[in-house]
Amino acid sequence: MPTGVYVRTEWHREINRKGHQGQKGIWKGKKLSKAHKEKLRKAHKGKKQSKECIEKRVKSRKGYRHSEETRKKLGRKGRKLKGRVWNKGKRQPQTTGKKNPNWKGGISDFNKKIRGLNEYSQWRTKVFERDRWTCQTCHKRGYVEAHHIILFNSIILKNKIRTVNQALKCSELWDIDNGVTLCKECHSLTKEGGFYDTSNVYERGRDYCYQE
Repeated sequence: MPTGVYVRTEWHREINRKGHQGQKGIWKGKKLSKAHKEKLRKAHKGKKQSKECIEKRVKSRKGYRHSEETRKKLGRKGRKLKGRVWNKGKRQPQTTGKKNPNWKGGISDFNKKIRGLNEYSQWRTKVFERDRWTCQTCHKRGYVEAHHIILFNSIILKNKIRTVNQALKCSELWDIDNGVTLCKECHSLTKEGGFYDTSNVYERGRDYCYQE
């Protein structure tokens, strides 16, 4: 029997196509087992497509248009949603919790628990009262927020706080000298990679607030 690699011509492809025409695929209606899925996942883990492969795929889709039937189906689907996002409010287990690449040990939910404590409300009120409900940067009054000069998350990570009881015992977390009153606009600047300068702005604002 001849051996080697044979290049299929258009005639061969046409014969194969006609031979399989009308036949159902062997995998149609079947589902892969968990063990099989895990095996495929491990086999593909860490592999990346080459630039040539990506370019080839992009070129193959360039200029592609959905058929009239497909466009009608998409239109009906869009009208049913009425501008709503299909996955809004739905949990995505494949990217939730520890499976998310931004996972930091579950501190987000834990932070919410601490911020919901009565002690946190008291700390915030004490900071507001001391600063006379005035932003310490731009001196605006009205809606204000309490900002941790040493960041809230940094204190939790530095003191290795894992439970609510540990948080209640941490004096640094409830130190009002580590808090400052800011308006929403000034507070947002600290969340965009900036920090609160305690050497000049903080002191200038404190003197301004307490002048009679």
